[in-house]
Amino acid sequence: MGFYDDHYSSRGRKSKSRKPIFLGVIIGAVLVLGIISVGQMMNLDGSAAQEEAETNQQEDEQFFASESETIDLDVTTDVTHVVDAVSDAVVGVFNLQNTSFWGGAAGQQEEGVEAGTGSGVIYKVEGDRAFVVTNEHVIQGSDELEVSLSEGQRVPAELVGSDIWTDLAVLTIDAENVDTVADFGNSDNLRAGEPAIAIGNPLGPRFARTVTLGIISATERSVPVDLTGDGQIDWNAEVLQTDAAINLVIAVGLS
Repeated sequence: MGFYDDHYSSRGRKSKSRKPIFLGVIIGAVLVLGIISVGQMMNLDGSAAQEEAETNQQEDEQFFASESETIDLDVTTDVTHVVDAVSDAVVGVFNLQNTSFWGGAAGQQEEGVEAGTGSGVIYKVEGDRAFVVTNEHVIQGSDELEVSLSEGQRVPAELVGSDIWTDLAVLTIDAENVDTVADFGNSDNLRAGEPAIAIGNPLGPRFARTVTLGIISATERSVPVDLTGDGQIDWNAEVLQTDAAINLVIAVGLS
């Protein structure tokens, strides 16, 4: 009885000790296979990602290469030809008025202070003098006059004459630095719908030779003019109507 119990117990212990070993082998094999499979998948994923990145890079290079192609455009027009030809004939006009002040031992002195600015056009040269047309309201009340040329030089100007009715004035300057003269056209030959180019100095020399473009909207327009400010019409001015942007400072610029 005791022998039987010992033998039975011994067999039972041997059987139990083999199962963990066998299970360990299986688990180890599964882990090894799993590691190999994961490694292969990672290699495959890495290769695919690299191929995709290279493809994207090639596509980007092709895209930017196509975007950087040079395209030649000719932007020269009749307007640019006109502006190049005559803009240097457009000048600035400065109205200087004397202001009294007290200074040192000399006592009361006078100094020319800039009271207003406008635009003008050089329209002819005779001998050593050049002639500029501007607005009468620009030079009104001036004690001295100066003209700024296309290169920025400011030169003294003399008043030849002015007409309050047509709001025009003519100045003369030294012709030494004058290279461009604008020719007058004949307004009787204009037709509605033709291009209108205006060049002038709106808001003074800071915006010198500003160019605006429009059309001749109508010819022979009659505009009532009140010269004295009393509310009574003194006369009717015959003018051209245009939609090119023009203000008081650019008005007598080239147009």
